[in-house]
Amino acid sequence: MDSEAMSSVASEEALLGAALIPDASVRVLGACVEQGIESEAFTSHERQLVYRSMLYLFKLDKAVDAITVSNVLAEYGQLENIGGTTMLNGLVDKCETHANAEHYLGIVKKKWDARKFAQQMQEALRNIQNGTDDPEMVAARLSRNLTDITEGTASKDSMASAWSDVEQQYKRAEGGEVPGLETPWPLFNQVIGGAPSGVLSIVGGREGTRKSFLVMQWALHAAMFAAQPRRGAYYAFEDNVKISMRRAACMLADASAYMYIHGRLPQDKLDAANKQGRMLVNSNLSFKGGRGRNVDQLIAEIKRGISRQGWQFVFLDAFKDVYGGGAGSGGEDKYKSSRLFDLAENCDIPVIVVHHVGKSPSDDEGYESKNDQYLSYRAIKGFTEITADARFIAMLQCRARRAKKGEIINGVMKHEKELVLEDFVLDLQKNNHGKTGQAALNLDDDSGRFIEKGKG
Repeated sequence: MDSEAMSSVASEEALLGAALIPDASVRVLGACVEQGIESEAFTSHERQLVYRSMLYLFKLDKAVDAITVSNVLAEYGQLENIGGTTMLNGLVDKCETHANAEHYLGIVKKKWDARKFAQQMQEALRNIQNGTDDPEMVAARLSRNLTDITEGTASKDSMASAWSDVEQQYKRAEGGEVPGLETPWPLFNQVIGGAPSGVLSIVGGREGTRKSFLVMQWALHAAMFAAQPRRGAYYAFEDNVKISMRRAACMLADASAYMYIHGRLPQDKLDAANKQGRMLVNSNLSFKGGRGRNVDQLIAEIKRGISRQGWQFVFLDAFKDVYGGGAGSGGEDKYKSSRLFDLAENCDIPVIVVHHVGKSPSDDEGYESKNDQYLSYRAIKGFTEITADARFIAMLQCRARRAKKGEIINGVMKHEKELVLEDFVLDLQKNNHGKTGQAALNLDDDSGRFIEKGKG
């Protein structure tokens, strides 16, 4: 037997031994259940039988030790098959200390995941070699399966843990904390709250109406200025990381990103923007790019961010630039939205997606007229797919007009017929977890910041 196999066996035996110690059994088996450990995680039939017997007793809330486990095995005629009580007592002897149980558990899970990875890879290779499936479909399915392997079972899936979270949320709300991901607009927060955790949310609207600026401002606020700042990620699929960070730095410095890129900022604004940009590098907000990636690969990356960097929210700008994976023709949007909803639910975080509306017949009447239309969330591209999965949908409404010659807006003289967007409203049209309503906003066209102007 090679050293790696011996290490796996030793860890399995030590983990089972720790679970047989009366003072440690509840903690050890509880951790195993939280990590999704099944009997297949153990590499011998004997150890699998022992673990199944332990889980049987644990789920009945009965004591787990060498005597009770041997009784269960004897009842089902399996005690001699595992080596009798001598084998069970030997497991306890092989556990140096139950304090290291989490370490043993980590090794067992890692080895089990590796075996599942290898099995999936071999199956994918056989399917490609046999020509039974399209290679791209095989790759997408493999990516999804490998993601599922690493998900495990979170402790929040237990009813006791879920209700504890419910009680804690009430206490936080009673203390004044905004339920959901806090927005930068206080009146909106008072009535609506923020984007709820555990569900998929959408911010929709037409192209060119500053949706990206609005959600970036929201992400910056959640990470830096909220009463309870959180660590999170902003994925800029339509723009790259450099463009997003420049916009964010200028927004924080109350400077124009357009003037920055053209090298025409006043020195004080330039210094402020550069200072904010350097601060963003080490802030709670991670800026990410990567246009056109597969949704399964994206979810795997987000889960790594949650586990390694502690992300507590994710903004995705924009939905259309994420590939649907292996859903097949016609099912890509539904596949994407269901996978993102599962991500939000399983990880219990807000996932906010920016999405465009579909083209309506009156769009052909001209840019100005289409921007005067009232937007319903039913106009979102992929309606009945993503809108069915989303539980919180806000539309960015605005009015477009042509500037008058010499008109001053935000300190800038506008040219005649230059398009001006105004009368912005963040219109929450669907909220399965509370009230709907509106926030009336002014746009500072220079910095791209939206400022709440009154109760909607």
